[in-house]
Amino acid sequence: MVSYLIELARGANRLHELLRKENGVKETALHDAVRTGNEDIVVTLLTVDPELGNYPEEGTSPLYLATVLAKYAIARTLHYKSNGNLSYSGPYGQNALHAA
Repeated sequence: MVSYLIELARGANRLHELLRKENGVKETALHDAVRTGNEDIVVTLLTVDPELGNYPEEGTSPLYLATVLAKYAIARTLHYKSNGNLSYSGPYGQNALHAA
């Protein structure tokens, strides 16, 4: 289903806009994939938008979330699929190192 929705967004030329869209608590679909521990969806999202790990610009990053939830395989996937270009930020001025 995720792949199908990505193709629909791509067809409408709104792929990055929709993937980077934040919900009411400033999280993207990548955050949900991390939270549920679905590495396949994490890989799919980062394959089509390797910079998705930088969003949201303010708030809790997907890497911080993966670390605090002890989803270390997903944290590694985030790092590799984004070529290391991702946010480490967390709440209250913390970062992924604090969470570790």
